[in-house]
Amino acid sequence: MNPRSTLLGAALALALVTAHAAPVSLDLPEQSLAASLTQLGQAAGLSLVVDSALVAGKRAPALRGKLEPADALQKLLAGSGLAASFAGKTVTVGRAETTLSPVTVEAVRDWATSPGTGYQAHRAASATKTDSTLLETPQSISVVTREQMDDQDVATIAEAVRYNAGVTGHEFATTDDDLLMRGFSVSANGMYRDGMRLYHNAFISRIEPYGLERLDIVRGPSSVLYGRANPGGLVNAVTKRPTVGLRPEVRVEGGSDDRAQIAADVGGALDEDGRWVYRLTALARDAGTQWDDLPDDRVYLAPALTWQPDARTSLTLLAQYQHDRTTWAVPNQFYQPGALGQPDPSLNIQGPGAEHDKRGVTVGYLFEHAPDDVWTLRQNLRYYDAKNDRREVRALGLRPDGRTMNRRAMYRPEHEQSFAVDNQVQARVHTGPVEHLLLGGVDYRQASFEQKLYMGSAAPLDLFDPVFKQPDWDSLRQTWDNLNKSRQLGSYLQDQLRYGRWALTVGGRYDWTRDSADSRLDKTYTEQRDHAFTGRAGLVYLFDAGWAPYLSYSTSFLPEIGNDAFGQQFEPERGEQIEAGAKYQPEGAAYSFTAAVYQLTKQNVRTPLPGPNPLRLEVQTGEIRSRGLELEGKWTVGALDLIGSYTLLDAEITKSNIAADVGKAPLSIPKHTAALWGKYDFAGVLSGWNAGLGVRYVGQSRGGLGSVNEAFTLVDSLVAYERANWRFALNVNNLFDREYLTSCDGTFCEQGFRRSVRASVGYRW
Repeated sequence: MNPRSTLLGAALALALVTAHAAPVSLDLPEQSLAASLTQLGQAAGLSLVVDSALVAGKRAPALRGKLEPADALQKLLAGSGLAASFAGKTVTVGRAETTLSPVTVEAVRDWATSPGTGYQAHRAASATKTDSTLLETPQSISVVTREQMDDQDVATIAEAVRYNAGVTGHEFATTDDDLLMRGFSVSANGMYRDGMRLYHNAFISRIEPYGLERLDIVRGPSSVLYGRANPGGLVNAVTKRPTVGLRPEVRVEGGSDDRAQIAADVGGALDEDGRWVYRLTALARDAGTQWDDLPDDRVYLAPALTWQPDARTSLTLLAQYQHDRTTWAVPNQFYQPGALGQPDPSLNIQGPGAEHDKRGVTVGYLFEHAPDDVWTLRQNLRYYDAKNDRREVRALGLRPDGRTMNRRAMYRPEHEQSFAVDNQVQARVHTGPVEHLLLGGVDYRQASFEQKLYMGSAAPLDLFDPVFKQPDWDSLRQTWDNLNKSRQLGSYLQDQLRYGRWALTVGGRYDWTRDSADSRLDKTYTEQRDHAFTGRAGLVYLFDAGWAPYLSYSTSFLPEIGNDAFGQQFEPERGEQIEAGAKYQPEGAAYSFTAAVYQLTKQNVRTPLPGPNPLRLEVQTGEIRSRGLELEGKWTVGALDLIGSYTLLDAEITKSNIAADVGKAPLSIPKHTAALWGKYDFAGVLSGWNAGLGVRYVGQSRGGLGSVNEAFTLVDSLVAYERANWRFALNVNNLFDREYLTSCDGTFCEQGFRRSVRASVGYRW
């Protein structure tokens, strides 16, 4: 089977449907199977998920009368070689892999880009670039499904991953997807969209969760398939794809901080056989934040079109426009308040008029062709162009009176462009009793980031009696005009071998990189070329009961631009990890569990030259080691869905020329985190109602200049009612409005996210 990423009815999850749902009246003519399944889904309110390549060109018999959905499906699929499984709200249609009755859980499977079933997913491509089961992949992977994102009403990637092990988001970030994985930042080098890296991310490329099918979290070094990267891992956002029979959706939301949002997701087939399919996802938001005069506005528009001439070929065109207005929150709370106490937590030290005005456009495509059952060819391509006008007022320091903040005005117009293409050849072959899934590829990406900087004075601010005076933005003096370019060419080869119960994954990659920095104001130009080999090997043993212990080794590299204290070009940072774990996910089961332990070392870390160093010169003798335990599970027990995770993260600076840092954790890395989320679907007189409750614990971490970020526990909640085509929901984050401080620097701390209330109404037809 060569799964495609298109779905059939992949968003029809409002009705509470089971295999024994009430009969429906049908009058279906003999027609294409795609059309019959679409009409059955609409009549019965089913949430249907299917790889549209499997139904392309197939016919369905006429079907008339009053039938239960399960019986109707059995008649429509008879003789097609396909089967359906019911799992709560969702019905999945796939290739029949056994001789069982067509309506059976064991007869179908999901695929690597599907939105998942409930909170569960069984397959992913982000760790291997092939459609592989999570059990056979010797690496710790989590999938945040579409249903989980909808239930928790996530508005950022950081909100989407907060119930997963090994990954945390900063509790105050408003401008970027600021994530840490296994103790290392992945914001600039570990954020991916459809398998291609978002180049800069920290200032421009913030991902809209409503536009996603799912979110894949891949822990540990991943350079073997993607090239330059921090060793902590990567997050791959999978875009919503065109869908045959999609039930259109409109959703309106309002809430705290004058939040007003409307979103829509529409699409479907443009012809009877479903060979041309479109989808349009859109969102508009006008909102404030917990800080005064700090907006959270967005316009998001993502059209997509799939052409599937036959079951072996597909071309999906993807485009996106996004416009954000926001800025970052300057820390405004004292680490050790004096007699004056604390300033108002809602104080925005930047004041009115300071904002990031970000606009970006992406266009690209995903192409796949399988000429036979052995070979598959793929090419994925994307072009990205974005601009960001950043007007900021930075804090310079507190005056001796303990209340007046010196400030500086900064204007940064930025322009980012990137191009990426990934060419892949896949082959399924046998050498005796050994099955091979071979993957070879060549990818290339280039990016440019242009930034100018204008600086000047801003009026001091009394933190306890703030009176703002707008900076004179036109009078700022230019101090910076830089153009940075990055190019990477990589070639990789991977073999996934299967021999009986053993699954072995081995791979290697060679990269050539070229990075340049052109400082046009002072007329200096620096160019640096690097090359590196990275690899991976992992072994899994697959027990019949669904257990899969594994062991793996992997490496990473990340170029460092510039020269050290002795005038020598910096070497790339290197990452090395050994990981052991076990996964449990029986075939067809509504539960899964993953446990992993690892040791991850990052070398060639920059550290100051020892001794007197007025020029702040650096050498690459630093090292950071991260060791950890990660536990994560998902269960569906009757009407109860559960997600639980625990992380023990022992990160340590093992080598540094700053003696006080040696033996300590990097900043803002908690040793312990834990989370538990549960949702219950009521029955009987409360049928249609569901409620959710989540608890998140973030342990103590190290702050700057000897400070400590204290531990905190937050509670999230959900109450929802679903009836026919309607869904009403009330989500509350930080239910009890717990006040906590984070990212302390010894003088100031940032106020963490306060209680946020979001009420939404959705309609599907």
